[in-house]
Amino acid sequence: MCFPFIINGQNKFNKHFDSKNISILELNLPWISSINITNSKSEFIEVDYTTRGEYKNFTFLYSKLKRDSLFIKEKLISNSIKFNDKLSVHKNLSTSLNISLPKKLILQLYVENASTNIYGKVRSINISQSRGEIYLSEWNSPGLINTISADIIFNNPNIKILSNLKKKNNCEESNSHDVLEIKSVSGKINCILF
Repeated sequence: MCFPFIINGQNKFNKHFDSKNISILELNLPWISSINITNSKSEFIEVDYTTRGEYKNFTFLYSKLKRDSLFIKEKLISNSIKFNDKLSVHKNLSTSLNISLPKKLILQLYVENASTNIYGKVRSINISQSRGEIYLSEWNSPGLINTISADIIFNNPNIKILSNLKKKNNCEESNSHDVLEIKSVSGKINCILF
C-alpha cells in the first residue's frame, strides 16, 4: 500500500509490508538525509518516507519482494534531472525515512551521507555508509559496518566491537559472543555509557 500525502512543502509516503515470509530487508537509499529504525510491535514492516526541498517531487521508493527478501530502493523519477547545472546549486533535496521492523529480520542498509539512528534490534546487520553519523542505541545485534568517514556512536552497547581503526575507542569490552565488525577509513567510534 502506498498513501501519498502532500503537506506544506513536503511529500509523505507510507507503505506497509507483511513480514511473515520475509527474512532479509535490503534498503538502498542513495539520497536519504535521515533514517530512523525501530522495532515494530507487529509482524509488519512500516515505512514512512518524506521528501522536502525544491526536488521533493523527483524521488520515490521502489519496492520488490523476491523469495524471502524485500528490496526497497530510493529512485529518481526522471533521468533528465541535472543536479550539477548552474540553477540547481541553490536548490536542495532532503529525504527522510522512518521504518519499524520485526527483530527477526536481517537488515542490509546502503547509504551515501545521512544521519542513521537505529533504536531497534535485528537478527544481524550490514551497513555500508560513506559519510555522516550512525547512532546505535543499546546495540547487541551482530554484523558489519563499512564506512569511509561516518562517525559511529554507541549508546550502552552490549556487543563485542572489533575495528580496523588504529585509534583505540572508548567502548568497554563486552562478554557477548556476538561481534559487530567495523571497517572505516577515517570515521570515529565513540561509546556513551550510563
